[in-house]
Amino acid sequence: MKAISPAKTPTFPLIVRLAVLVVAVIYDVSIGSASGSQQGDFGRTVQLPPLLVMDTSWHYVSVPGLEVISRCSVHLTNEFVRAYLLRQMELEVILPPSLQFQSAQPPTMILITPQMGKAMNKAIADLMLRPEEGNDPLTKGVPIEPIPQVDLWDAEREMTTIELDTEYNFVFTLHHTGMLLEKRTPPLPYWFKEGIFTISQKISWTNPVRIAFPKYPFSRSANSLVPIEKVLTASDDVAEGDKLFFERWRLQVMLFMRWAFDDPSLGRRQALWKFVELSSSEPATEELFRQCFGMGYSEMDINLKKYLRDLDDQFPVYLIYPRTMKLPEFTLRDANPVVLARIQADFALKEAAFVGKKSPYIQKYMEKAETTLLRYFQSGTRDPSLVSVLGLYYAEMHDDKRARPLLEEGAAAQVSRPSVYFTLGRILYRQYLDDRDSEILTVAESTRILSTLKTGSRYQPPQIETYKLALDVWDHTSMTPSSEDLAFLKNGVTLFPGDEGLAAEVAALREHAAPKDDVLRGPTIGRVNEP
Repeated sequence: MKAISPAKTPTFPLIVRLAVLVVAVIYDVSIGSASGSQQGDFGRTVQLPPLLVMDTSWHYVSVPGLEVISRCSVHLTNEFVRAYLLRQMELEVILPPSLQFQSAQPPTMILITPQMGKAMNKAIADLMLRPEEGNDPLTKGVPIEPIPQVDLWDAEREMTTIELDTEYNFVFTLHHTGMLLEKRTPPLPYWFKEGIFTISQKISWTNPVRIAFPKYPFSRSANSLVPIEKVLTASDDVAEGDKLFFERWRLQVMLFMRWAFDDPSLGRRQALWKFVELSSSEPATEELFRQCFGMGYSEMDINLKKYLRDLDDQFPVYLIYPRTMKLPEFTLRDANPVVLARIQADFALKEAAFVGKKSPYIQKYMEKAETTLLRYFQSGTRDPSLVSVLGLYYAEMHDDKRARPLLEEGAAAQVSRPSVYFTLGRILYRQYLDDRDSEILTVAESTRILSTLKTGSRYQPPQIETYKLALDVWDHTSMTPSSEDLAFLKNGVTLFPGDEGLAAEVAALREHAAPKDDVLRGPTIGRVNEP
């Protein structure tokens, strides 16, 4: 299978382009991509990811920002890790870490050999087509297409299977960069996501990094440019309007970003990143723009017109000199059984989400996760990461009675997965209210749930469900929120500014709260990123 090369940049908005990347690659080593939705069509062919079997020996390495488990040779695995870390550093030239999706759970890359890929293809087909399941009207006669290489994302992390041979060219491409942009919290401005997504298709990952900015085909007269204010405040439905205007708008985004990058002192690039960071959680006003760039909209319009007039389109490639790159040291080791079980079970749960809850195949993946986890628990293993995954599995199966003690154990061990704390809080909330006729939580119950949610909010990435559940607690308690409680909820509004319902409910709660403390004037976002 060959990697799919990106075609000419389409003029569809970013979220649409990500949606159609069903079989586009995240890396130039032939990886099918998906992000948690059913990719099969039961009228034609069903695509199914692999059921990993990790009973044999695997190499393992964990470095900041990456976890790798591999059945490939030591040499090939080492080369892959170095290439991944180098590509990540190069990406920071145009997209600093603060503007990317962040998670306390590093991405997990599962490296397999071509022979292993073929074996998994056969295994998945054999398992799904057992005779006793041949009468299922949803599966009978439907061809299955195994996909041993798949890129799975959920709210917390990325897990990917990658088939490596003796030669490969490892680069980040559309799907990976798009997800880093789209899943970042608070959400990035639409114009910036469009610009970086377009730039990522025009980069040559050399040293120095080269960006082939597009030519500006429209008239270069003073009246041809879209005012910068309109460029920066366009909503994501701009593509649904005048197509000619959208194309001019998109090219002017690129012109503005080229102007920002085209500065040997790096000052304009730093100003760009500062403006994007601030305008992610507050309105993009002219005063904010002036604070970052040292000029207002009118002066910027004049600067861009002059920059465009002097620009030579015969030399569209601009060189960006990255900082000196020093890769972290790492050493491969044999993966221990706990690591193998955790990755195998976690991956099976993500695969279950990938095939979809309505799929007749989902049970196979859920059974794989449970079998893997119980095998190690029955041997006496109580690793917090395994305990947490099993708790999340039972919660997904709506077995709150078995899920609760496992999630409590994981939370007590301070596992760095926000979903553990939210899921535990949700279970506590339901069980407390189900145990009585009253719909009012006691002070102790309310305090415990809120404390659990606040602990989980310390870990990346933020989850909007955490703040919505906290509001549900305040709707069912006689307690009065403190200034600390209100500041916590205000953080949620800052992190998810597009959710008007959340903002309205928090505002209503603040209206009824007695204390009007200075802490309410602005959020204090403190996160723990270390796993």
